Amino acid sequence: MRQIVMLWMIGVLLVISGCNETDTPEVEADVNEPATQVSDEPQVLSPLEMLPKEPAQEPAEQDKPVDSVESEDSIESAAPNTGDEINTAAINAIHKIARRSAFPNQGEAITQPIAAKRLSEESQFLEPIDEGNIPDIVPWTEAKRYLGYVITVEGKIVEVGQSRNGKVSFLNFHQDWRGKFYMVVFDDLAKTLDASVEEVFRGKTLRVTGEVENHRGWPQIKILSMDQVEIVGE
Repeated sequence: MRQIVMLWMIGVLLVISGCNETDTPEVEADVNEPATQVSDEPQVLSPLEMLPKEPAQEPAEQDKPVDSVESEDSIESAAPNTGDEINTAAINAIHKIARRSAFPNQGEAITQPIAAKRLSEESQFLEPIDEGNIPDIVPWTEAKRYLGYVITVEGKIVEVGQSRNGKVSFLNFHQDWRGKFYMVVFDDLAKTLDASVEEVFRGKTLRVTGEVENHRGWPQIKILSMDQVEIVGE
């Protein structure tokens, strides 16, 4: 029985293999046919080829070439966008004041330094003056604190200077007198003195009473009469 079954199975296999064979003769390729022919067999595509293709789109507005020539009124700002670490509000304020970008353009050079400008008076940062407790004698180094007040200042004159026309003399309490408190003697008073302004005041310790004024950012007292002056030391 087992031999019969095996013979039957062999016969079935022979029938199946005979059905797979084709009786059609092989056809030689025509040399005139194009190299690319459409095959009847299904084409196997790779996973990347199976992905849907997006239709071609026109380049975005920012990708299109732009004219490099800009007018004077269309200078692009170099300030960062909102959300960047740099304070955009401060940058915009600079733009508004300067009416241009806060950053130099490529190849731009600074031809001259920006002029210094006093943003506020120094006196507003000093301690407020208690008018009831103003000292009777104020050292010359503290006189600038009393702008607008009449006080008595004490100090030694170490240098005497003059204006270009010689009509104004300056009594200085320091060799480096720039920006420091000083006193002024005009020509009208100088003519009434027994000697020159330098001989009368240089090397003397003075007490001068007068109003502390601000002249171009420098504190001073004008000596209009010798009644304001007391010589207390040589």
